[in-house]
Amino acid sequence: AVPILGIFIYFSFGQNYRRNKMFSRKKILDDQSFQKMASRLLLKIQKHELSAEHPQKKITELLTKGSHSLLTHGNDLQLLINGEECFPKMLEEIEKAEKHIHIEYYIITDDTLGMQFIQALCKKAIEGVNVRLIYDAVGSIKLSKKGIATLKEAGVHLLPFLPIRLPKFANSLNYRNHRKILVIDGKVGFVGGINIDQRYDNRFDNKMFWRDSHLMIQGNGVWGLQLTFLFDWFFCTKDIIDFSEDYFPFNTKKSESSPLQIVSSGPDSDWANIMHAYFSAINSAKREIRLTTPYFIPNESLLTSLKTAALGGIDVQLLLPAESDSKLVQMAMRSYFKELLKAGVNIYQYKKGFVHAKTMTVDDNLCTIGTANMDFRSFELNFEVNAFVYDKDITSQLVDVFEQDKKEATLVKMEEILSWNLRRRLGNSMARLFAPLL
Repeated sequence: AVPILGIFIYFSFGQNYRRNKMFSRKKILDDQSFQKMASRLLLKIQKHELSAEHPQKKITELLTKGSHSLLTHGNDLQLLINGEECFPKMLEEIEKAEKHIHIEYYIITDDTLGMQFIQALCKKAIEGVNVRLIYDAVGSIKLSKKGIATLKEAGVHLLPFLPIRLPKFANSLNYRNHRKILVIDGKVGFVGGINIDQRYDNRFDNKMFWRDSHLMIQGNGVWGLQLTFLFDWFFCTKDIIDFSEDYFPFNTKKSESSPLQIVSSGPDSDWANIMHAYFSAINSAKREIRLTTPYFIPNESLLTSLKTAALGGIDVQLLLPAESDSKLVQMAMRSYFKELLKAGVNIYQYKKGFVHAKTMTVDDNLCTIGTANMDFRSFELNFEVNAFVYDKDITSQLVDVFEQDKKEATLVKMEEILSWNLRRRLGNSMARLFAPLL
């Protein structure tokens, strides 16, 4: 509309000076730290690779080069469904901690469930365990001053990620730490979609049923979560922690089972690592793709990949919430339905409650569980972390969970889309224009 004036406006407001300045130092240290860390690790372990015949070998190479993600074998993995399975296991492992606990979460509250974790962390800190906690200043805005004081008094080292000064505008701020990481003694790690909040636990009398997924890792795969936490700890504290064996104990297990990579991405990354991995995984499919996400606002590359896969005869199935926690997001999601259905993608809307899991399976040889949604914010603006697992057993378990979730969902049909009135279609299309901001 104003091409000449627009040039000056763009250079004044459109360029991401804040992002470049804020994260350049973090990226430099991350790269230097990785080189130092990798040189030590590679002296201790054999370099792991998938066989040349493995259908996902290219993805492992992509992630190794793009995100410095080490491929590890011999991991013991446990899929945890919903907070009622996840939280007791996390508290059990926290109680076993002997040296350190590293915990980094987008949402930590001090409700009934949150207080169980606060008390558990305080107990271990008093016992002499080194407890470090990072919470996102926006996501954990409901964590009270009393809860923070309780943790500090017990000796827990805790810091907010990117503190905010205007709380009432907090939800519109970018560059949030959306990661959910728990590492105990460098031996046990947790990652997935479940935040520390009682609404994620269906044992409480919540307003709606909450469907989510988490992964427990035992083995050298925990190192990726540990690295991610330590890099973020430096960003918050400027405290460089030496990568000693206390933080990266070597697992001598010889098994070649459960190879995985921990992949992190964020505004400090040169590449959109998780998005690239999704793109590559979708394009590698030979038979089927099962994708569960609470927020489906894909960029053009991923949208084209899904449609191309379906048009090429791949069985592509999406599981999305029937009702989102954001009306605008729900409208934007529905704007993609017609073209996906036309390409042959099957879309299921989960009716039992709110599906918050972020998982994908490809054929029988790859699955991913983590914090990244299928949207612009996760791929470009937020700090995220996913586990990419090249294991038939866990992949099969996730497929089974997907099939169980479909029993609580309805299949979207083209007749339904075509019956939408002009006002609804126009509203969905308008919401899609704001997709990069949602």
